[in-house]
Amino acid sequence: MDALREQEYPLLSQTTYLDHAGTTLYAKSLITAFSRDIQSSLFRNPHSMSLSSQLSTQRTENIRFAADGGANVFTLLNAASFVSTAALDLGDANAAPDFTALSFYKIFGFPDLGALIVRKSAARILERHGTLPFHSIIALDAAIDTHERLYGSMANISAHTGFLAKRVYDRLAALTHFNDKNVCRIYQSDYGNQALQGPIIAFNLRNSQGENLSYVHITSTSIPPAHPQLQPPTAKMFRFSKTLDPITLFHSPSLASSTRALNILKQASSTAGETATEDQASDHSRHAKQQRGEFELEVTTSPPTPDQLRSILDYISPLSGVGGQGEKATYGVAELVKGARDAEDALKKFKEDNDNFTRPLTVDWVNGRAVIGDSESEILRMVRQLPTY
Repeated sequence: MDALREQEYPLLSQTTYLDHAGTTLYAKSLITAFSRDIQSSLFRNPHSMSLSSQLSTQRTENIRFAADGGANVFTLLNAASFVSTAALDLGDANAAPDFTALSFYKIFGFPDLGALIVRKSAARILERHGTLPFHSIIALDAAIDTHERLYGSMANISAHTGFLAKRVYDRLAALTHFNDKNVCRIYQSDYGNQALQGPIIAFNLRNSQGENLSYVHITSTSIPPAHPQLQPPTAKMFRFSKTLDPITLFHSPSLASSTRALNILKQASSTAGETATEDQASDHSRHAKQQRGEFELEVTTSPPTPDQLRSILDYISPLSGVGGQGEKATYGVAELVKGARDAEDALKKFKEDNDNFTRPLTVDWVNGRAVIGDSESEILRMVRQLPTY
């Protein structure tokens, strides 16, 4: 599998890809095979009698009806996600639905082509209009051959993805915080039984208090999720609870200003308040009663990722003026990255030495605000402007 990944998917060498269920990656040899085909033959619009047009018609018809499978059905089943990792059996015509929709790009990654499988008895309601996407249909020939050569049967893929799903499920289910509370809430448990559970895992990430983390908190990392917010009616089915907005403190414990910023945030946080020490609570108790906000506090001693730094530069830019909800503080780029002249120079200097990055820095990822330093008024203003739930 490692050799296949290196040879066929070289773009994944430095990337974590989590959107396979939404957009399957295409194999390198698939694109090579299609390019060879399209460069060696002339395919014209199939609406004329010329040799090149008839070649398009012939190839299109051959591919469309090459894999009959024993039944032509038109059904109401949306099998697009299912067929990406499993074989669809429509051999029992009596049990098959009237219409089945599927997507080839979810199986092969290329071409961007869908299909509708039609039961003969239902075909009379359909009418043929327009020009077929003949280039995409011709590309499907190379896609099927490449897929079979690389992976063999769909049963092989189903077994492998089922194994991976069970392994990921076991590891996610075992993750706990320091207080033994689960990191993940998973919405199914029959992983490993491919007849009952597919390889897609639906879950929420939770903080140490057992509250769901906001999707914005996740997208502030270097691995963006494919679907940060499930669409109704899925969200209604799982009844996801409202999550708090994340605020991140880029912290340096050796700096008194950073410790002060941390104390201010702990006092202001309605979720961190219960775990604050007596000394922390006494520092800013007057403000905590008046300025207490609802947010999920994350404290990190690590520097931001390059993508995070780009976002922060946008937040502090004087050119952006007033952004998000209400006013926000603006700073010079050199206040964030020492010696930087502009945003591009800041990214360059940060890459050369991330110690050039200034701490403490407090970031509200949802509303696009950042506070450099330990200004109590600026930090509390950020908290006051957070929405309440």
